Amino acid sequence: MSSPSTVLVLSTDPLIEMVVRHLLPIEQYAVRRIADRGEVLSLLEQEARLAILDLPEMDAETLAFVRDLHTRAGKPLLVLMTDPSQIAGQLEPAVRLLDRPPQLEQLQAALNAALAEPTPPTLPSPPPTGRVRRRLVSLVGAVVLAVAAAVLIGPMLGVPGMPNLIERFLKKDDTSERPSSESVTLLSGRTDAFELPDDVVATMKIPKAHRIEKSARPRTQTFSGTLAFDPDRLVRIQSLFPGKIVALGAVDGKPIDETKPASLRGTLLANGNRVDVDHPLAVVWCSTLGDRKSDLVDALSQNSLDTENLKYIEANPNIAPVTLRAAERMQQNSRIAVEKAERALLSWSVSDKEMAEIRAEAARIIERKGKRDPDAERIRQKNWARVEIHSPIKGVVVEKNVVPGNIIDSTQDLFKIADLTSLAVYVHVYEDDLPELQKLQKRYEPGLIPWRLYSTLDTPKRPIASPGIKRLSPIVDPNQHTSIAVGFADNRDRRLSVGQFVTAEVDIPPPPDVVSIPVGALDEDGETSHVLVQLDPDHHRYALRRVRVLQRFLDFAYVSSKLSDSDRASGLTELKPGELIITGGAVQLKPALEEAQARAKAQAKAKK
Repeated sequence: MSSPSTVLVLSTDPLIEMVVRHLLPIEQYAVRRIADRGEVLSLLEQEARLAILDLPEMDAETLAFVRDLHTRAGKPLLVLMTDPSQIAGQLEPAVRLLDRPPQLEQLQAALNAALAEPTPPTLPSPPPTGRVRRRLVSLVGAVVLAVAAAVLIGPMLGVPGMPNLIERFLKKDDTSERPSSESVTLLSGRTDAFELPDDVVATMKIPKAHRIEKSARPRTQTFSGTLAFDPDRLVRIQSLFPGKIVALGAVDGKPIDETKPASLRGTLLANGNRVDVDHPLAVVWCSTLGDRKSDLVDALSQNSLDTENLKYIEANPNIAPVTLRAAERMQQNSRIAVEKAERALLSWSVSDKEMAEIRAEAARIIERKGKRDPDAERIRQKNWARVEIHSPIKGVVVEKNVVPGNIIDSTQDLFKIADLTSLAVYVHVYEDDLPELQKLQKRYEPGLIPWRLYSTLDTPKRPIASPGIKRLSPIVDPNQHTSIAVGFADNRDRRLSVGQFVTAEVDIPPPPDVVSIPVGALDEDGETSHVLVQLDPDHHRYALRRVRVLQRFLDFAYVSSKLSDSDRASGLTELKPGELIITGGAVQLKPALEEAQARAKAQAKAKK
């Protein structure tokens, strides 16, 4: 039965490999993930059916790499990137561009289409044409054969000065780095432990032993996300009254005087300008507000007249009781009208200062007893229907939707002002990782899940001040199968921007009863895993142990530190914190140890 075709995944994110394995039938295709770009071409030419390239950001160097890979390998390529439209039309149609994080339906369709393409045949190189070329090739071949025969046979015939290449090759093979079984000395009473001479250790270049740490190393999970406005620090500025915009505020924050020409009011506010608390933003002329103020003045005037009438009737003893009660009722009605008009204005957030001005205007009208003062009325009417809108917070104007002359209503956003000293962080979490984060959420409640936050494009990888994950969204996107983790980032130094890509790293605690060791210390044959343990830090004495590997990652693995009796009976051995392990050489020493064990068994049998 032929081996399955290989699908190559170039990515540092194991989740991409997991998604591809989920979409492909395991009996037909094998998925192999690598992180080094230098290995892609050779693997794609030799064994891979197609390659999936996880390239979130596409610069000029990366674009050249994809083009060269497609030209030289001639195999289908799928490229995962954050913004595929960035390089649309710059690659061959056979190079399929997909969104990252990948959408399952889109990725499934692209995989099916790429695997359905016929495998490009390996064309034999065309034979040289022409009689002269054939003769030249034959002549060169004959000369090469003659020289090779002379070099190899000459030393055998005793020709002086000719080196014996065959002997040198055999000597080189004899001095290979692999130790012979004779150099492995089994320790007394043990078949799994042995000692090596110093010269063999030096020849094999066995590295210095690595001491297993007391606490297992946590697994670091990486997530991608973006920065956004903090919803608790984003204010939508609306007018309480419908009306007309007659003037806009200036950058300097001075009071707005709409009677001056626009050129004399300073630079008007625009997107990106900073404002302080109570910064004047706009002036709205609202006829409805003027009518409500007039209603209050009318009610105050009527109440004053009704109060005087009631006093006159109460002072006259000859007035009939019915007339007195009617006057009292009229005075009560006018008082109710005053309170109704006042409540209407208070519900529109009219300030106490404006309310006092309305009462003063009513007092002047009552004092004039119906006489008019046109000049004084013209001055007061200037601000009668005027509404000035101010900023409630200190921040930056991120949206401006009006110009002088616009007719607005109370539902329209005139401005949006954001406090950018703190930004929201929205990170995409695959549903496979949600259970681990939910466990951490319970562990740290009521606190936040700690994480490390970086700007994706920041080469120095400077950390962003962020307390951690505040909450996990209870909704999983049905297309991308991701949820949202929400946090906040400190932006008091103003180096971050809304919409910027960020990378978050969360440390997942190790499972219980495990130790973490470097992946290079494992010798695995597909069924069993062995580790070379140094028994004595002062002597080259080692033991080969069969261990249980629970999880493997890019640079380390979790190995059981506690086993059951049945596990020990099956030949497994636990690793303990503080033990010394060798991170290289187990592959070469295992065959030599097996030969030494077989030789010792044969000698023991011969003695019997």
